[in-house]
Amino acid sequence: MKTKDALSKAFFGKPEIAADLCNGVIYQGKAVVLPENLKELPAEQVCGWENKGDGSYRADRRLRDLLFLCGAYTDSSMDYIILGVELQSAVDRRMLFRVMEYDARQYMLQLQERRRCRTGRMLPVVTFVVNLSGTPWGEPTSVHAMLGDIDPQLKPFVHDYRMNLLDPFSMGDNICGAFCTELKTVVNCLRFSRDRRQLKEFLTRDVPQETVSPEAAGLLSEFLNVELPKGQKEGVNMCQAMMEILRETRDEGKAEGIAAGRAEGKAEGQTEGRDAERERVVSTALGRNLSPRDIHLITGISLKTIHAIRRKLHSA
Repeated sequence: MKTKDALSKAFFGKPEIAADLCNGVIYQGKAVVLPENLKELPAEQVCGWENKGDGSYRADRRLRDLLFLCGAYTDSSMDYIILGVELQSAVDRRMLFRVMEYDARQYMLQLQERRRCRTGRMLPVVTFVVNLSGTPWGEPTSVHAMLGDIDPQLKPFVHDYRMNLLDPFSMGDNICGAFCTELKTVVNCLRFSRDRRQLKEFLTRDVPQETVSPEAAGLLSEFLNVELPKGQKEGVNMCQAMMEILRETRDEGKAEGIAAGRAEGKAEGQTEGRDAERERVVSTALGRNLSPRDIHLITGISLKTIHAIRRKLHSA
């Protein structure tokens, strides 16, 4: 069984996903970096350090998650950047300093190569840290934030290195809406993973594309803790995936409702609340031009109820 690390690398390592990540975050959704202009680089960073005295070198190694050479079309010319992607399945307070080291090493490697070949220019290095821990990051993402109170006279001389954190739990619609591949579906599902009701609302309001890749399905299955269809090389039907997620959401909702009913003894209020929730979901889905049958397949709400809500909306 694939680990979370392997699943996340398989998904984010796809050129179209890495390009969409870059375009969505850096270029506000513009197609500046194209998948065909990405080249995956060796993940192992090997820096050679000269031993004083005997002229020998010792190799110092670090392993990145993903590393790309990206060609970006800007102002009718091609610019190149080195893009690193670090995929964190656990929150790590040290990550800020690890990324500082990764970036510094990448610049050192460029210097060494430049000296060896006596040509070429140095390229900018950008590293994104993607939070896949299932919880908000909650740790400092800059040196100044890590240090806390700094003497005002000293502060201008303390370099404030900042880590580029991509945390689904703190992402706004402006970034999530800038993605144009299945990355948008994955990020939003992770974004609402702690609140199944919000997840249900997203799935019924913003119905994703008909299929997602096996890599995306594997990632969602693991991180949402649901069983999605497997073994489909051409991809996974998202309608099936949504039905499975919504089924679990309904089961959780029923359990919560029973527990709340026993605790509060408000069965009538719960019924009214469920009816209002059904009406809101169906109304939203109809507004998105979904057919009653599609709404039934995705939400499990009976066709009779859906048609009754539709008649009520038309007569309003």
